[in-house]
Amino acid sequence: MASGNDTKKCVLHVDSKVAYNEKGILLFNEKSLEKCKKAQTVYESRGSSKYKAVQLPMVPDGCSGYHVKCYSSYTSVSKQEISAAQPSHEHVDLNGIGGYSDETHPSSQSGTDVADRTLRSGTKASTSSVNTRTGVTKDALAVENAALLRKIHKIDFVAKEVRYHNSCRTELSDKAKSINKKKENEKKVFFGRDWCSRESTVRGPYQKVISYTLHGDAKNASIFNRYYSLLRDISLTAQRDYPGWIIRIYHDIPDGRGPAKEAHDQLCQVYCQFDHVDLCSVPLLIERIGNNTTPVDPASLQRLNPRMFRYLVMLDPNADVFISRDVDSLIWRREVDAVEEWLRSNYTFHVMRHHTSHQSAILAGMWGAKIWQRRDLIEGLMRALIVSGQQQIKFQDQLSLVDIVWSIAKYDVMAHDTYGCQHEQLVRLSSLKVRPFPTRRDGRYYVGGAGHDLYPDKCPEVCRPPDHKDWEYC
Repeated sequence: MASGNDTKKCVLHVDSKVAYNEKGILLFNEKSLEKCKKAQTVYESRGSSKYKAVQLPMVPDGCSGYHVKCYSSYTSVSKQEISAAQPSHEHVDLNGIGGYSDETHPSSQSGTDVADRTLRSGTKASTSSVNTRTGVTKDALAVENAALLRKIHKIDFVAKEVRYHNSCRTELSDKAKSINKKKENEKKVFFGRDWCSRESTVRGPYQKVISYTLHGDAKNASIFNRYYSLLRDISLTAQRDYPGWIIRIYHDIPDGRGPAKEAHDQLCQVYCQFDHVDLCSVPLLIERIGNNTTPVDPASLQRLNPRMFRYLVMLDPNADVFISRDVDSLIWRREVDAVEEWLRSNYTFHVMRHHTSHQSAILAGMWGAKIWQRRDLIEGLMRALIVSGQQQIKFQDQLSLVDIVWSIAKYDVMAHDTYGCQHEQLVRLSSLKVRPFPTRRDGRYYVGGAGHDLYPDKCPEVCRPPDHKDWEYC
């Protein structure tokens, strides 16, 4: 956050038309710049008695600045630069936004009490002190600030009793049935054990999570650009096909300089764009649990194979259901139909196999569990996975899942399989009969794939749904 008497300006990626000044600094268009200034008014008003109770959105780890619709950086530019670069717009007193000195700012004078009374009553107050630098009475400034705050009350801030939705901070009051219901839920939130982030914990209990891992060498730009592109596609599809679910991205990308910073900034852009996406920084998570009493040794998490980061959701008391997915695979409708069938059942675990190469009992990015149904067991399995996952080999996650999770899950699992219903090894490892997917294959694509246009093999007739033996490519 820039300081000083210059007008504050947001630097943000926006889809609408924007303007650049001669220094190449991105300026908001008329509407967005106005909203930025209003947000700044709220920010600077926190020192007053009225706004000390204002709960501003929390900034996610590594994302700097504050703006109600995003997490943008602030920088200082002169009023002349802004005037030259932006079109005319409805008047907002720039001095009332960011141009006060410490001595004359209403938030440090009795004028804030005027703003308090004005906001409550809508009448002009009687204080007659004058800002000698601008010649504007504090009464007028307080009235204008109060008017701005009334305009944006339902957009930019809410009182403490109302929680914010994550990322872009849409008010939950717009989506919840009542504030009382949210208050009741907040009492059930498990604070102190943030197995993703503080923002994720604030969402409250009963979370349904799609869990991903993003890790590796941030210098490999081609790989990371591919992953970020897929993450945007995944986020859009999940918003449509998994309504009410939260995407968690467990990562170890540092907020540094150079390639790491670029990678982290791209990750933040995905976070800011979608309000159902949470970022879970594993290094910061390790630091937090090191300061709390927990049965998990922080040192063992530091050595944990990064491919297994996504399974840490199993330890989160606010998560009720999770599914593990690969960041390089897309969400297909057939997958969603299978998950919905599992959710309607009494089975705790779910696995899918949809390709001839899917010959493992449980695939690292194609399984899930109802944590709420057997929470103690699942937390214990995760602690065992941490102990097992200390080796940095490519398929450690797969090996640990088969050795630890499948040994329990095979007695309480719904398994959707297109080819393996008579696979000798899978049949030998399974205690329950597999079942076909409830809906037909979408063209040549397969669950767990990234949209590759492949020619699938015909599935065995015995593996097809009983009422759809005509589904050759089931």
